[in-house]
Amino acid sequence: MQLYTEVLHFREGSQLQRPALDAAVELPPEGKAPEGENLLVVLVDLDPALPHRSREIRLIAAATYWNSPGHIVARLRRALAEVNRYLVRANAASRPDHHTSGSITCAVFHGEDLFLGQVGPGNTFLYHPGRSIEFFPPEDRPLLPLGASLPPVIHIGYAVVTEGSKFLFAVTDIAEVQTREQWAEALAPAEPELCNTQIAATLAASQVSGCAVLVQAAVTVTEPATLPRRFPILWQREPQVTPPFPTETAPPPPDEVTGEPGEVPMEIPAPSVSIAAPREMPPTANPETRPSEPPFEAERAEGAAPHSKRTVEIPHFLQRHPTSTEESVPARRFQLPNVKFPKLPRLNLRRVARETPSKPHRRTRLDIPVKPLVQALLPGKVAAGRERPPRRVPQERTPIMGGLAAGLFLIVAFITLITYLQFGGAMRGAVLLEDALQSRAIAYNSQSSQDWSHVLELSEQILMLDPQNTEAQVLHSEAREALDVLENSAVLSATPIMELGTSPAPRRFIVARGWIYLLNPGTDEIIGLPLSADGLTPASAATTSILKSGQMLFDETVEHLVDLAWMEPGTGYPDGAVLIYGDNGNLYIYEPSLGPGNITRQRLEGELSPGTVTMINTFGEQFYLIARQERQILKYTPINGLYDSPPRPYFAPENTPQLQTALGMELDARLYLLLGDGTLHAYFQGAEDLSFTLQGLPDSHIRPTTMSIEQDAEKGQIYLGDPQNERVIVLDKRGRFLHQYRLSGNMLKQLESLDVTEKPHVLYLIAENRLYAAAIPEFTAQ
Repeated sequence: MQLYTEVLHFREGSQLQRPALDAAVELPPEGKAPEGENLLVVLVDLDPALPHRSREIRLIAAATYWNSPGHIVARLRRALAEVNRYLVRANAASRPDHHTSGSITCAVFHGEDLFLGQVGPGNTFLYHPGRSIEFFPPEDRPLLPLGASLPPVIHIGYAVVTEGSKFLFAVTDIAEVQTREQWAEALAPAEPELCNTQIAATLAASQVSGCAVLVQAAVTVTEPATLPRRFPILWQREPQVTPPFPTETAPPPPDEVTGEPGEVPMEIPAPSVSIAAPREMPPTANPETRPSEPPFEAERAEGAAPHSKRTVEIPHFLQRHPTSTEESVPARRFQLPNVKFPKLPRLNLRRVARETPSKPHRRTRLDIPVKPLVQALLPGKVAAGRERPPRRVPQERTPIMGGLAAGLFLIVAFITLITYLQFGGAMRGAVLLEDALQSRAIAYNSQSSQDWSHVLELSEQILMLDPQNTEAQVLHSEAREALDVLENSAVLSATPIMELGTSPAPRRFIVARGWIYLLNPGTDEIIGLPLSADGLTPASAATTSILKSGQMLFDETVEHLVDLAWMEPGTGYPDGAVLIYGDNGNLYIYEPSLGPGNITRQRLEGELSPGTVTMINTFGEQFYLIARQERQILKYTPINGLYDSPPRPYFAPENTPQLQTALGMELDARLYLLLGDGTLHAYFQGAEDLSFTLQGLPDSHIRPTTMSIEQDAEKGQIYLGDPQNERVIVLDKRGRFLHQYRLSGNMLKQLESLDVTEKPHVLYLIAENRLYAAAIPEFTAQ
């Protein structure tokens, strides 16, 4: 299908002839695109408009698409993700007045298919002949601008390209010049030139600036093919041969025909019989020795002389006029069917003696086999030679046949037994393994000794049938370990999410809104990792860099990063925000919905010299931090979203605890402090809550080093990580012991920090330089 393309470039209503920087129509490079891929259309729309940035984005999108492997949709997603990553980095490295965002549209025409990839509020009009106009992307989808988030929100569209279809890719200023119904009227003309003229006139009258790409599918006009002339297939077509006698324009009257009286007129040959030249005899070496013609040949030659004088005309409908197409058709000859006749006896001459009393004599007669000749012409089978007599069936020997049958049965039974002994154990083990996995899922949720005993029994049966089954070995060890510790703890199954490497200090992280935000002390950087819907696996292997020490932000260098906390959605931050504290009282606020390029910074009041603040947290819109030098917890209340007012101390001077050894701080309606001696205290409005006491602990050797809580002040739970005893202890909000968790192996010995999410109910922890996720059983989630 033939496509007509036109790039319309306008500035204040005047059409420019020079190439546009933010729009292009590119053909596939040689050897890069698969067969049938026609062209690629790229349109960039930035606000505010930066021509050099638009050109760089367009070139990156085209190069990434052509050089990427995979299907068209996969390459479109890769190209759009790459330009979004480039724009985010460019905005972070440029001045605030050079920050820009917008949309990008990449369209691939592949035969009769159109694939669209768009980020942001793109404007693509598709007009079908005789139908209403179609718009991409649909307005009911979230249209986050290009460069607003990592990863971007990519919209994939598809349409069928038919004859007469028209596609208009326009920037926002051009798309809003007129309504969609008016655009449908402008795209209605079938002629490409008329359609281009109408659109150009409309844009010129509107005094608009921007670019648009118009693609039109031409209507193909097919001409009927001329078929060559066909001739009968049973007769040979030979080139026309001039008859051996001249022809006249009209036949002479009967009385004017020359010749002797009584001659028979020559017959006109049939239309399908060609007149061929007479065959000449080959010359002999000596003309004198040529044999004389027989008398009848001489008579024929004498009688042919008068006939050679008369002329006969061949009618025009019998004359052949070969054409160029006729010469290319191969000649066909009439062939007899392949019939094999029987052999007949040879004719013999036999002398028959016949004597009579009057005159004895002998005569010769021809012995003709009349009977075989007639039989060969009649329908039916021809008598063959003598057939070979059939062989007699040998007499059956009963003992031998019985022995063969018994031997065959024994061989089949032996093969069946060997096959069962070789493969039956593995097959039976596979069936038992499925039952064991189902029983393990039931035992994991119920945490009862009876269910774990059933898992242990099934795994032992599998190992007896197939000792090399690794899955059965893992189930056996897990069930035995679960039975050993089931009296005091439940066993969790941890899934590794990400490798972290070594760190000079314990890492801190939070989990909020389907993202993990991690502070890595080794690189002094905040990174983000998206999670899947179940919260147990990452949605993407690539991490997003949010803030890093040494980075230039607002013409200043980012100081050392100390801690981070999550602020729930509220008046100032409708989608929630990550608060990051840096040395010298710098508070950085990152809103995930806006992206890393829109981080804001505030300066906190107070004596906040480097090294004095150890950790931070939030409750509602209030911001708390532990000032170790002042031996106080400072509370900041925002005014119009700004934390620029002086802080208020949380404790009275005489009630201040030992904050120098604080290991964790959590808040709901109360404030919970985990101190270095392993004790946990609860405070309410600056005074210790005496109703909170640790009760029902399994032993007195508890030494927690990290803490996380659920936000419900009454029904929520407190999680304490105890690496010394390799367990996680669960308390209610009054300090009563509920349960404890263990993990397989010794990973809890190197526990650094932990966090809990309620929906989904998952425990996250950092241990052995890895980030793990473990689903919490249902019976503890009730």
